[in-house]
Amino acid sequence: MDLTFRTPQPPMAFFPAFLSALPEERRFCIPCLARMYSVSDDAVRRELQTLAARIEMSRFARCWTCEETGPTYRLRPSYPAAA
Repeated sequence: MDLTFRTPQPPMAFFPAFLSALPEERRFCIPCLARMYSVSDDAVRRELQTLAARIEMSRFARCWTCEETGPTYRLRPSYPAAA
């Protein structure tokens, strides 16, 4: 059994700014967001949960990067892009 103490990963402070800078019409799947940030899928899921009010999820849409169809995420159109 591994009893190594693991510290929680720090929040990806740049994540909201990055999503805010993307065009609203572009949707991304979790694996593509994870590859963009070089983090795990779980880290992306945690960040998306913290940004739930600003993020729109589609259960069946095409990812802008990989073009696979499935769950995708984008910034809600009602939020202005970061300055």
